[in-house]
Amino acid sequence: MTRRSEVKMGFWLQIVLVPGLTPAREREIERCLEDYADSHGLRLGGHQLAITVSSDERSLTATDQVDFVDWMVSRSGVSAIRLEPLTAHLEQTAGEAFVLVLTLDLGLIGLTMLYRSRRVSADLYLQILGGFVRPAIVH
Repeated sequence: MTRRSEVKMGFWLQIVLVPGLTPAREREIERCLEDYADSHGLRLGGHQLAITVSSDERSLTATDQVDFVDWMVSRSGVSAIRLEPLTAHLEQTAGEAFVLVLTLDLGLIGLTMLYRSRRVSADLYLQILGGFVRPAIVH
């Protein structure tokens, strides 16, 4: 009897670097991303700093998303992170809904400390940042 393969959830994110970084610093940030993914059993796809994050073993959760963002905001050289919701169809990034995380947002400092001390759940963290919003479309 063959088992149908389970559809696993993952997410897209786009990382905006601080303007004026040297190419060497940009490559260092990319290598750090790869190291983080390897150490957490994640697989990165996409290109440069527009990345799909998934796992061959399991579906990812909001906790995986927030842990990744929490780790990224503590890296120097990162200006913003655009995080899209969990989806099973990673080949179809739509940019339909997203959370924008600005690393210089003063509210993020307190939120980060609350999350790290486990006083705020991953779902609440994303809601406090504004939740996944859809961009306005002007006709």
